[in-house]
Amino acid sequence: MKNGDKILIISLVLLSFIFFVSFRLLSPKTDQLVANVYYQDQLIDSINLYGLEPNQIYTKEYTGENGLIYVEYQNGMIRVEKETSPNNICSIQGWTSNQFKPIICLPNKFYIEIQGSKNENETDAITG
Repeated sequence: MKNGDKILIISLVLLSFIFFVSFRLLSPKTDQLVANVYYQDQLIDSINLYGLEPNQIYTKEYTGENGLIYVEYQNGMIRVEKETSPNNICSIQGWTSNQFKPIICLPNKFYIEIQGSKNENETDAITG
């Protein structure tokens, strides 16, 4: 192995570590998560995923394009438990607590995205 190869490998490992640490620091903590529920691109509900009883699962029911959708959530996590859609593609996505992994149910025109809650006094990085 040449010196250039070693430098390349070390720099890639360091870069990967920096990305990992920065995503961990910038992602919201589980005590700040809010799940926004959309039907036909309209916000229909916001669910606080923090401050809930530990190990307690809550259920909400929504109506989608093909019928009822049962959403389960607990402290910091949410999922579609049961729905009416071809191949049950909505419920097989499982639990999520990651804002980069929304739950998308196209047959029902329904999706859930997770965001970190924001204080009213907190400034936005884009709008200031």
